[in-house]
Amino acid sequence: MVRVPRVSVRLRWAKLAVAVLAALTVFMPSPALARPGSPTHGRPKPEGPKGGGKGAGKRGGHGRGPRGPRLKPALPLPVLATLRLVDLAVDGGLVVVSEAFQLARNEWERGDLRVCIGHGAPGAPKAFDAKFESLDTSPKADGASAGQTLATEFAPFCPVNARLLLGGAHMATQVVTIPATAITSAFGNGELALLRIRFLIEAPPKDRDGGRELLLRLGAPEDAPITLASIAIASRVEKVAVTRAEATLCGPSADPASLTVEGAPSTLATLNPSLAIRRASDELCVRYWTNTR
Repeated sequence: MVRVPRVSVRLRWAKLAVAVLAALTVFMPSPALARPGSPTHGRPKPEGPKGGGKGAGKRGGHGRGPRGPRLKPALPLPVLATLRLVDLAVDGGLVVVSEAFQLARNEWERGDLRVCIGHGAPGAPKAFDAKFESLDTSPKADGASAGQTLATEFAPFCPVNARLLLGGAHMATQVVTIPATAITSAFGNGELALLRIRFLIEAPPKDRDGGRELLLRLGAPEDAPITLASIAIASRVEKVAVTRAEATLCGPSADPASLTVEGAPSTLATLNPSLAIRRASDELCVRYWTNTR
């Protein structure tokens, strides 16, 4: 039997290890390249400005791209709001909702106000407008508000530079801008002013009882529920008569009491809306019935 010298065996193992390392080096990706499948795989890394000059940190350099301007978060709503009236004008296919907010000057001193009015159900409004006026302003001859018309815009949620008036922060909304000049003019030497909003929505379909139900947003700025003073309903056209109406607060812990709706009879005992117990999660649900004359 021929013995193989130990030195020869060790030399063979060393050569084998060198060959394995060489093979692995061929298949290992270069650390300077991106992983396969990435947009920059196989491309040289773009060179940006050197030395941290003016171009460093901008698009095309080693840093991130330029950032857009940040919106300054609005301060808490400086005025105190009361929802004086929710008025519904209905016909067979459409509903005009008019709401009047009494605003007290409170801590407001200067600057524009931007407020969010959340959408209710059955859907987003087909039209929307808003006016701001003095509490002593008399309506025009045709009954329309004589206040200053305000700029409004749709937003998928309440932006950080506006404050919630109705609805929640993450729901579709109308953003109303009240210029400082309009606020100053409306308050005058007093402490109260009116914000009037009006929107047009499609009438909800009839349920099994022949009634139609609307869900209207109620407000809780800074988690303080806005007082609801009164609710009214009437027909928009002579050929349609409102025969019955009911209203309740609706929500996970809402007071189940039926609320008084002016302008239509109800089969239930009702409570003045201003006396109902309000919670921040409350909404207003109104059901009404109509007949064609």
